[in-house]
Amino acid sequence: MLYQEVYRLWQINQKTNRSIRSLVAQSTYKNKPQLLALISKVIQHRALLQTIIDRSQLLEREKFLSNELALILIYDQVFGTHVRGKFKNKPQLLALISKVIQHRALLQTIIDRSQLLEREKFLSNELALILIYDQVFGTHVRGKFKGMLKRNQSSIDQCIETLLNEHKLSSISELLDTSPTNKNPSIEIPRYVRINLLKTKAKQLRLNLKELSFKKIKNV
Repeated sequence: MLYQEVYRLWQINQKTNRSIRSLVAQSTYKNKPQLLALISKVIQHRALLQTIIDRSQLLEREKFLSNELALILIYDQVFGTHVRGKFKNKPQLLALISKVIQHRALLQTIIDRSQLLEREKFLSNELALILIYDQVFGTHVRGKFKGMLKRNQSSIDQCIETLLNEHKLSSISELLDTSPTNKNPSIEIPRYVRINLLKTKAKQLRLNLKELSFKKIKNV
């Protein structure tokens, strides 16, 4: 109900330019402070949320989703009530999501070559991407997935060794530099960025981009 009401009010706001506060005041949703807070946060952090949606290719996989509804769901999933009770370290969570999205092609190669999904039928491809990143490049997976990855560690290691040899590299960390996202100038160095100052501020956008591992390059 909350998501639908946020989406409905946002649509009205975009079509009529009526203020969010007045729309919330007239809403039949009982928890109006919660409703107003969610709409305001989604609008405030729209640029960051849009980046997550685009890089994760969410809309390409979930055809039924509109972009606006995806923005709402992603905000609440990563920063909102869904996470609040289960995962308190939100910067760490955002960093992991961003890194998985950034290096998705490399992680997918490791998954495919190690045949992880063929052996572990319960795993979704998306969960495998996260687990492989944390196991290979992060702090190593703990908890209920530790045993599963231990069973597949030899095939993962063999795949990593093959990739290192193919790229003539000496360390695992160097593999991250082979990700296609690091070689595409259109992604690394956008020619310009349009900022809607009614929705966000340039300083906030720079912070959001920094969180997503974008780098500031001088004299380009």
